[in-house]
Amino acid sequence: MDSKSFDKALTQSIREARKTAGISLNALSGKSGIPYATLYRKVEQDSGSLTARDVHAIAKVLNISARDLFPKASA
Repeated sequence: MDSKSFDKALTQSIREARKTAGISLNALSGKSGIPYATLYRKVEQDSGSLTARDVHAIAKVLNISARDLFPKASA
C-alpha cells in the first residue's frame, strides 16, 4: 500500500470511528488538542498526513486503540 492509499484509508477509518462514537469534529479537536483547521484539512479533505502523535490523540478521545484506526495490510 503506497502512502497516499494509506493516508486515505486511515482518514476514512477515523471518520467512521468518530461518527460511531457520536463525536463532532469540533469536539474531537478540543479533546485531542489538534487544531480544528488541521483536523478538517487532514481528515475531512484528505489533504496531508497525520502524525503518529495525532492518531494516538484521536484514538484516546474515541476510546479505542490507535491500532484500530490503522488500515489493515493487504496480502
